[in-house]
Amino acid sequence: MSQPLVIFDFDGVLVDSETLSNQVLSLVLTELGVPLTPVECHARFTGMKLARVRQTVETESASPLSDRFEEMIRKQTRARMVPELQAVPGAADLLTGFTQPRCIASNSSHDWIRMALDATEMRHHFEDQTLFSAADVAEGKPAPDLFLHAASTMDYDPARCVVVEDSILGVTGAVAAGMTVFGFAGASHIQPGHEDVLREIGAVATFDDLSLLPEMLAAL
Repeated sequence: MSQPLVIFDFDGVLVDSETLSNQVLSLVLTELGVPLTPVECHARFTGMKLARVRQTVETESASPLSDRFEEMIRKQTRARMVPELQAVPGAADLLTGFTQPRCIASNSSHDWIRMALDATEMRHHFEDQTLFSAADVAEGKPAPDLFLHAASTMDYDPARCVVVEDSILGVTGAVAAGMTVFGFAGASHIQPGHEDVLREIGAVATFDDLSLLPEMLAAL
């Protein structure tokens, strides 16, 4: 494959945010009367956009969440996640020398992507027009819509795209979009056996060190 478009997921691939985000989600849900631990939030909601989290919780509890849910998440995110957020090890070094066409496709909001890139000093590696959010499409991951939207906007055929994903939802969506998927397992939230799961659902390879990505791309 000659010079593919590399589509990076964001949380858990470039920024090590999943552990923090599940702690925030647990805190807010518990305050709103839905007591879930960070471990439970990780198992059930990792990779979901916030609107789907709300829908899932409301369906299972048969009760609406407070209208303040999203604002509480945003407030806790600004107060805690941004100051504590770290890049995934190797992300900044990878992007510094990365010559491949690249973009980000995330179920997170545009505000969060930009805020987190600023917090980890990686914003200069991505033009604004290469940042894609689930807010841009009708259905986020695991639907293929976001990946297809990113490829179309970047003027790439899906077959010439390589997606770097850490979540089951993301790998599922990228496979459905007809793209090559590398499953990443190098962030702090990854549990033993996760790489096996990602391969089973369609990742052509898995890795836990971002410095290996250029070599993997060259081998395609």
